[in-house]
Amino acid sequence: SQSFNNRINNITGSSQINTGSFVLTSSFNAFTQSYYQNSASFNSRINNIIFGTEYHYDELNIIGSTTSTSYITCLKLTTGALPAGNYRVQAYAEVSPSNANRQIDVEVRLDQTDGTPPTNGTVLSETSTRPSAASVYANISMLKSNISLTAGIHTIALNYKISSNTATIRNVRIELFRIS
Repeated sequence: SQSFNNRINNITGSSQINTGSFVLTSSFNAFTQSYYQNSASFNSRINNIIFGTEYHYDELNIIGSTTSTSYITCLKLTTGALPAGNYRVQAYAEVSPSNANRQIDVEVRLDQTDGTPPTNGTVLSETSTRPSAASVYANISMLKSNISLTAGIHTIALNYKISSNTATIRNVRIELFRIS
């Protein structure tokens, strides 16, 4: 930046400047000036930072429930138009059975279209939990990195089901961002 270049260009004194904890030599000064003033690649790298861009987030804070033994959609994030690249998806939910030892399955699915049960799209992650007590919430956290997405609009859905009785779900979150 102009401010940084100005500070570097205005370092004066002998060939060494004592900064207290380390010594800054004139060769460092020359290197720094050369790198920041003559390196178009530095500006290119700063201007083209990709990690963390294209961030999308959705949440559902109400309590939902199902008796379905087939997956149903709890939350579906729809992105805007994304550039092609590699992305990371994170999902989180808290689930609880109405009776002890009932299995609850949770999946995260990419590019699912509407339908019950959802069978299309790509399953990014799937996990199960079997809480040992009724009405005890289990934390479900899923992470999938290096998902190669084409340019365009995409969906990420969090689906869940229970083996029998009723499953309750709350604090559902889905986020997606670009990593390269």
